[in-house]
Amino acid sequence: QDIYGLARYKLKLGWLHHRKAGLHWEKDELNIS
Repeated sequence: QDIYGLARYKLKLGWLHHRKAGLHWEKDELNIS
């Protein structure tokens, strides 16, 4: 088992999810303005 590889994979998924949520938030802010 590659523990470090799995951890990096989960970090990457979390980062992508966070970035996607951030982009949606920015889009909503623009719509409100």
